[in-house]
Amino acid sequence: MNAHCTERGDWPQDPTNAASNLHADCVRAVTALLERLHHSNVLDPEISDDVRALIQRHLATMDHVELLAVLRAQRDTSFSVAELMSIVRKPEKIVDVSLRALVAAALVAQLSDGTYRYSGQEDADRAAEAVVKMYNERPVTLVRLLLWSGLCFAGLALNNALLVVDYTAVTSDLSNWTTLPALAGVAILVYGLIWDSRA
Repeated sequence: MNAHCTERGDWPQDPTNAASNLHADCVRAVTALLERLHHSNVLDPEISDDVRALIQRHLATMDHVELLAVLRAQRDTSFSVAELMSIVRKPEKIVDVSLRALVAAALVAQLSDGTYRYSGQEDADRAAEAVVKMYNERPVTLVRLLLWSGLCFAGLALNNALLVVDYTAVTSDLSNWTTLPALAGVAILVYGLIWDSRA
């Protein structure tokens, strides 16, 4: 929790905004830490900044990567959700979530007839190519990147949830406990990245 919110009377009026601001602060701290680790050659130098950014911002699971690989391999073909479900053998909810993430990453476009087609251009396409190559040649590395990032942001999400609970439902001050999930998430991420680079 921020230092200026340690006393119960100092809580902001809107706990949701407080949680959002704390989450943003944690994300900025994690990003800055990852940049320092990258420039100090602790992290795998073969993975570019663009690829790391794509994975951390848009590719939450291997389902996202698998769908990206399918669409990029057939970039001139448009697919309906049902067709993609059949190809990747995933339920509609997973395919829909993955497609929305890929559209947000400017890698896939939704056409007027409701189908989807690969649309990555220049830098985005190069990052996607590197991710797909890693998916095919170094899947363990890719899984580990997704794992450490996922565990870290799970900790940040739990931190936000505890912050809201502390403000709305608990009479005692839990400020010391609410920061633990965020610290644990960041620690897991840093440990995982360093451990992977030395493995």
